[in-house]
Amino acid sequence: MLTPVKLIDGENLQWCDNAMEFLVDQTNFYVVGILGLQGSGKSTVMSLLAGQLGEIGGRQLFKPETRELREKGEHCTSGVDIYVTSERMILLDTQPLLSASVMDHMIQFEKKIPCGTDYRATEIALQIQSLQIAAFLLTVCHTVILVQDWFTDPNLLRFIQSAEMLKPATPTNPHDLSASIEDTTDYYPHLVFLQNKCRQGDFSPSTVCEMEELLSNVFQNSKLKSTGSVLMEFIPIRCESLHMDVANLFLLPERETEETGVLPSYRGHPGFNSLGKSLTQQIMSVPRSSLTHTALSEKNWFHYAARMWEAVKKSSLFLEYGRLLP
Repeated sequence: MLTPVKLIDGENLQWCDNAMEFLVDQTNFYVVGILGLQGSGKSTVMSLLAGQLGEIGGRQLFKPETRELREKGEHCTSGVDIYVTSERMILLDTQPLLSASVMDHMIQFEKKIPCGTDYRATEIALQIQSLQIAAFLLTVCHTVILVQDWFTDPNLLRFIQSAEMLKPATPTNPHDLSASIEDTTDYYPHLVFLQNKCRQGDFSPSTVCEMEELLSNVFQNSKLKSTGSVLMEFIPIRCESLHMDVANLFLLPERETEETGVLPSYRGHPGFNSLGKSLTQQIMSVPRSSLTHTALSEKNWFHYAARMWEAVKKSSLFLEYGRLLP
């Protein structure tokens, strides 16, 4: 593939078949999805994992939010984009969660609430749409990366817990989505917390331990695999107060600008490129559990994902949850 293509269209949230020609009949593949708020750096992280980030100001594989878009308050990625690397890693980049820009697009261009007239407000429709995308990723990905910047947002963590609650069960037979409850099972992916655009003070051992402890406490009752797979290797001191496994937390700093002096400035932590390589290696080393009871090839996964997206859109759980929102 030269560029990402649409998996889910951003206009009507319809499934697209463009990526089918890039998939093959082999089972050794790895699906990584990403979630985050607007401007948190999701597309940049996806380009980093694909190994095609480029230099400062250069081309990125997944288009980042430009300065013009930031000034207008608009989002860049719409729907879900897919890219398949030469290592057979399938990357899914999503539109921002709970984005005011997405809501404005719904009002200005669609002229209707896309999830039906039962929702009382466009804000609720936006939240349901974001939950559907998140629940979809939690169903069809081996690993899901949750990107945050600036600080840990408890509202976003609660949002992920809601998506976990609403995600559909995995059918025992991936070709039969109308199976009864007895014929379904629960599948939960690995969840990695990526703190992006970090400053020097964020890399102190005490701050990292506080973040790990918060995430471990919030997700201690979750079935998502949120511990034991990714860690900050260069920080030698671990939090002794933790009585549970360490959360999958990784920190990335701002991308470096070109140094004008003879000596590089002191950062107090490894640079973006070094940490980016470590993140990529750890993400690719995360254990890959089977998405279904039967082994799927890439093409079978594509058909399975299409059916699960339709199941998510038609699920009555989202409708009932929307009615309970204030």
